[in-house]
Amino acid sequence: MATFGLTVAGGIAGSLIPGIGWILGASIGSTLGGMIDGANMPRSEVGKLADRRFGGSSYGVGIPRVWGEARVGVNIAWVAKDADGNHLIQHVESQGGKGGGSGGYDEYWYSVTLAGIVGEGRRWFPDDTYVDRPLSLVTLWANDEIQYQEGAASPLLRPDEGFIWHDGSEAGGVIPDAEMVARYGMPEEDVPALASLAKFIAPDFSCRRFGNQPPSFSAVVKTAAVSLADIVSDLLRSCGVPLAKIDVSAAMAVAVPGFVIGDDGDPQSSIETLLEWYAFDLIELDGLLRLVKRGDVPVATIPAKDLGAGAGGPGVRVKRTRINLTELPGLVKVSYYDREKAHQAGEQSDVRQSELRTQNSRSLALALSITSGEAKQGAGRLLDSAWLEVDKYDLTLMPRWMWLAPGDPILVPIKGELVRMRIVRMEIAPIGEVRLSCVGEGVEAYTQAESGSDPGSSVQPPVQEVVPSEFVAWSGREVSDAHQTSAGFYVAASGPVGWQGGRIRWSPDAGASWIDGGAITRRSAFGEATTILSASGATANVFDDANEVTVQLASSVAEIASASDSEILAGRNHAILGGEILGFGVASPNGGGEYELSHLRRGERGTEMAGHASGDLFVALTPAVARVPVAADYVGEDVLVKVVSPGEDADDVTAVTVTIAPRTPTVEEAAIATMVRPYFVAPTNLKTTTGAYGWTTIDLTGLVPATAQAVMIETRYADSGSSREVTVESRSDSSGSAYTLAYAKIQDDPDTTGMGSATVPLAASDVARSIDVRSVGGFGVVQTIRLVGYWG
Repeated sequence: MATFGLTVAGGIAGSLIPGIGWILGASIGSTLGGMIDGANMPRSEVGKLADRRFGGSSYGVGIPRVWGEARVGVNIAWVAKDADGNHLIQHVESQGGKGGGSGGYDEYWYSVTLAGIVGEGRRWFPDDTYVDRPLSLVTLWANDEIQYQEGAASPLLRPDEGFIWHDGSEAGGVIPDAEMVARYGMPEEDVPALASLAKFIAPDFSCRRFGNQPPSFSAVVKTAAVSLADIVSDLLRSCGVPLAKIDVSAAMAVAVPGFVIGDDGDPQSSIETLLEWYAFDLIELDGLLRLVKRGDVPVATIPAKDLGAGAGGPGVRVKRTRINLTELPGLVKVSYYDREKAHQAGEQSDVRQSELRTQNSRSLALALSITSGEAKQGAGRLLDSAWLEVDKYDLTLMPRWMWLAPGDPILVPIKGELVRMRIVRMEIAPIGEVRLSCVGEGVEAYTQAESGSDPGSSVQPPVQEVVPSEFVAWSGREVSDAHQTSAGFYVAASGPVGWQGGRIRWSPDAGASWIDGGAITRRSAFGEATTILSASGATANVFDDANEVTVQLASSVAEIASASDSEILAGRNHAILGGEILGFGVASPNGGGEYELSHLRRGERGTEMAGHASGDLFVALTPAVARVPVAADYVGEDVLVKVVSPGEDADDVTAVTVTIAPRTPTVEEAAIATMVRPYFVAPTNLKTTTGAYGWTTIDLTGLVPATAQAVMIETRYADSGSSREVTVESRSDSSGSAYTLAYAKIQDDPDTTGMGSATVPLAASDVARSIDVRSVGGFGVVQTIRLVGYWG
């Protein structure tokens, strides 16, 4: 190249010319070479695209439906094309070469004219009616860059530069847009009008800042102010329900700040979510679909005399069914769009602290644009409602109550108290009673005062309020096989509203020192018996329908419920009453925390059914009850037990005294204890002689334990002498007066050491725990009988 050649030449010339030198000469040569090369190099191209076509909207993509203010994605519905069928219009800017020669580059960039759909402006229904909900544009983003802002002085997209907005109403865009007609280059009637759709037209939109490709657009749009009545009415009409069949007047005052149904939303699920969130019911009454607000004043108080009505005579007044508490949510999460943060996705939750570990969680996705505080309050409302509606009631009324309707709140007398409930189903018999299915309802659930948390802000932790624990402790028959491996005691705890659990502390030395027994975090139901449970006619492990007992729970927030036989046989709904472990099938509330228990499965786990008294400890045996194992050394000893709540001074808690009961042997230990096994002992001489002797009684008392059922003996002889015989008999009756031959050994080889062995059975009584031995022959021969073991 000229540059390299002239650099070398310049260097050589510089070294020959006085005063210039090699370096300066090389620099001059390089500059001259660059000027020559620049004049000969071709220009480069930067950013040029080979394919200038663009894929826009897809067939079948849903169009957002917006009420109020919401953020939506934009569907590119149309892109203009040039004469060659290209969507991206090419622009070029030339940059000159260095030194003013022909070298340099051409930079390419592209623009596009497009139409973006943001939602429906006119809503058409199956009966060919419609409602206009024109949309206005609040903010428009291209990727994350704001292109238009309502009220901004200088938006990037400006109407005076060709940016066009259609609100989707008849006046705003039924006919094709003039820009689209001009760009299509065809008759107006052949250009798609995109009627009833809110949309924008962006002529010659520069893609230069977006990698020379059209960006992704999103927008915040809004309609006029709407109510829950407006939204539900529109959704019902979109399902084909005529306007004349809809009564949403009860929700006209409920303002909804923003709601959107995207391309994956359907009217039915949207209605269900809105009604649950705003605490309404949708009922069918007299041919109308009607909205009914929850939490209103009860429409009636049902007299006790009207309960249990039936064509065949009086029946059950009220049938109450309770949902299993373990199936209720302990945590509710709500996802929503935060209208205070440009409608970005947010999440708030509420927790039922005492039930968190044992309960399920529930998540609810809302298409609402609300504040964090509104979301937090709603999560609390949903959680509280789930727990307040745990009771289901079935009742039958006199025909004069047929004017009631589903959704109506009523008051019903149960056990001397008026219980508020909401009708969820109603049937009127052809001839006879009115049948109602209801759920328990608490109006306090519909009022929440919590504010939402901002995960991105610094929040000071709240001052912790000390909520003391209510607790009981006891030791006795283990409630499960797994607890039989060690001695120990049980603790059940609860507390008033706001209780956060506590730590179990116990002392084996009258309070001189305290040992941590672990955390207890879940509520238990406990109290005492107010009547005496009889054992008359009761059989262990059998349901007892002849006896019942009334118990009073200690905590105002504790509850127990009825259960089926199969649930009881599976281990649910058990309690300890006094020292008896039992299952309870029916728990009838009398009000004020008092329950009448009946249909009892008595004497489980071998516990005593007799001896009950008023004041017996009652504890519902659930996983909330904690067990603290202790060493065997503490069996029979008293220990002190207390439960200390978070932030509470342990010295302020009064301890209860528990006497540690011995543990129950495990099934394996009990089986082994009944097995007869051999035990070997150090050989013990029972009799040694050098001659014959008559029957001699040997008392084994003290040599083997009282549980021994047989002894193992051996006989030995010296290796000389004449023939000899040893006979052993045992006592075969408890009085020791009968004998049974157990062993006879004859040894007639004078040159062989004789040894024999035998297992001799023993009678059970102490007087018969002896054996009788006799030896004949073998005079002068040393003979020994010794004990080597026993069976027991």
